[in-house]
Amino acid sequence: MSFTEFAAEKGYELEESFPADRSTLRQLTKFAGSGGGLTINFDAMLLGERIFWDPATDTLTIKGTPPNLRDQLQRRTSGGN
Repeated sequence: MSFTEFAAEKGYELEESFPADRSTLRQLTKFAGSGGGLTINFDAMLLGERIFWDPATDTLTIKGTPPNLRDQLQRRTSGGN
């Protein structure tokens, strides 16, 4: 039984659609955090695809660095500050 069928059976009148709360929706589709000089946010769908979290070591691994970040890192490590 779908939720719509359940609601109809119980006599609840529901609108065909309703506006979503943007902040709640963002929490369901993105991960974000900051602290200790680090800020990171990413789409939830990337977890397990390009971003991997190991809870045993509390390590976050990113596969495929964004080009603009990669350029900054390369400049810094090549001594070009």
